[in-house]
Amino acid sequence: MPNQYEKLVEQQARLKQKIEREDFKLRQSKYYENRQARKARSRRLIQKGALLEKYFQADNL
Repeated sequence: MPNQYEKLVEQQARLKQKIEREDFKLRQSKYYENRQARKARSRRLIQKGALLEKYFQADNL
């Protein structure tokens, strides 16, 4: 019986590690997606500002 208990404890530890790794991967991918979205938004805003400046000769935006 103790041997089976030890196996279960080891299995539990391995599963916890696996869950932590998957959770980290999920957080990392969400961070990456958010970073890409922020970059795209910044680029659009910069382009919009440049176009407004070009076509409307706006000094202060």
